Amino acid sequence: MRRAIVYRPPYEPTAHAPTRGLREVWRALVAASLVMLVFGAEPLLRWTEELPVNPVTDRLVLAAETWHGWMERAGPARLHPWLKAEIAALTKR
Repeated sequence: MRRAIVYRPPYEPTAHAPTRGLREVWRALVAASLVMLVFGAEPLLRWTEELPVNPVTDRLVLAAETWHGWMERAGPARLHPWLKAEIAALTKR
């Protein structure tokens, strides 16, 4: 006896998965950007200093230097060098 050919739709693994809105992704990106701005002022400054020299990047470097100065006075900019040194010490062990 031959079995009848039955059409089955392809399995879609995400069909019943909960969906997350773009609003939640947007919030996560904004939060990550703010954390990077506050605690990553030094890497941001170094990145802007490596950009090609032109009037736009000159303004970016000036803004990054100003921001880094604010973060050094406020305290968060001191966290990056300390954390980097601690991680380096842990990896040497």
